[in-house]
Amino acid sequence: MCQTPNQKSQISPHLGQKLTVLGGDARQIYTATHLMQAGYDVSVMGLSHPLPSRMKSCTGLTHALEGSRMVLLPLPATRDGQHIDCPLDATQAIPFDTLKAHLSHIPSVQVFGGRIPQSWREQLTSVGCLVTDYYEREDLQIKNARITAEGAIMTAMELSDKAILGMPIAVLGYGRIGQYLSRLLVAWGAKVTVYARRSESLAQAASDGCDTCHISHLSNLTQGYGVIFNTIPTRLIGKEILSLMPCDTLMIDLSSHPFGIDPDAAGEMTTRCGLGVVFAPSLPGRYAPRDAGIAIAESILTSLAEGGS
Repeated sequence: MCQTPNQKSQISPHLGQKLTVLGGDARQIYTATHLMQAGYDVSVMGLSHPLPSRMKSCTGLTHALEGSRMVLLPLPATRDGQHIDCPLDATQAIPFDTLKAHLSHIPSVQVFGGRIPQSWREQLTSVGCLVTDYYEREDLQIKNARITAEGAIMTAMELSDKAILGMPIAVLGYGRIGQYLSRLLVAWGAKVTVYARRSESLAQAASDGCDTCHISHLSNLTQGYGVIFNTIPTRLIGKEILSLMPCDTLMIDLSSHPFGIDPDAAGEMTTRCGLGVVFAPSLPGRYAPRDAGIAIAESILTSLAEGGS
């Protein structure tokens, strides 16, 4: 039997369970709020923005973790490999080693996080934590890709002085983000060329109304595209290609570190001829933090339900 939003159970199965939320960007606020509305007793640390009145803001790990059996790390969990990512409160540096030491005294605590380093997973598991990387879940990947694609087009419209309609646009990669992005651009009337490696991807792109080019022919990128979107997190575009790029081309890299476009070479070309290169990782957190945060919370709740926790 299905339930409408107004037919939810009046008693949440999570009512009163303690949840600790550590660090994160604006998405994490909405994730925490959604989980609180699901019945969790939420404490946060490393979020300086205004929070709902029932949410406890803590300044120390001991206080934040008191009574908690579930810990939520941000997406990404870390940017430097040593600290929990806390971009909204630079004063709250949370070293991973300190967190691990605290969690070693909490039996079977469940740790959720996004893009958790493998070394962190192994160390947390070794002290008895149950670790789940919610970013690896297919349901979240799909929602994240759709938001990223929409945000990417908005970014291009803000930074370009040309209309999307009729514009020649290149999309590198045809994974989840590349597919959603290309289909939206085609619907807007852009002339999209997809660069991919796999023959299946190129065939799918062609059936979606795109021109196609094998990724081995990246030199074709210099042929006058208005916007070039990269979705591949592997270094593909370096100084050789960038030096031949028309200076009025806008390049938007949607991939994560180490990026598909060489940042140093891009900076040099921007200084020399004004080539527009934008690095936009974690775009959902800046474009639509509410929807992106709720998507994370829903993915966590689904994971808990599937695992019987």
